[in-house]
Amino acid sequence: MASTSWASVPGVSTRCPLPAALNTRTCGVFLTVAPNQLEAVYTGQGQHSNDCGAAHGDAPVPDDLVVYYFEVEVLNHGARGTIGIGFSGSKFNMTRQPGCVARKEGVTWM
Repeated sequence: MASTSWASVPGVSTRCPLPAALNTRTCGVFLTVAPNQLEAVYTGQGQHSNDCGAAHGDAPVPDDLVVYYFEVEVLNHGARGTIGIGFSGSKFNMTRQPGCVARKEGVTWM
């Protein structure tokens, strides 16, 4: 699935496409991404801090945007109910949750 171009929307960055799907090439080993690239299922056991499912979008969020909005629908919070949702850089360790490493972007909800 290709990224969406928002060039016709006033105030939106036009220099690169916005994320529109999950990047299946960089997702963590405990994550299965659906063929539509919009859904993911955590397949790990949650037994240790590196047992987490992480995925990047198919394009980075442009850094010239003043505000960026995205939605996530959690269909199953798992046995422990620990879910991390946030932003990370391209070199982020995909076996960790966003926000659990000092000086790294992200927010973790429990």
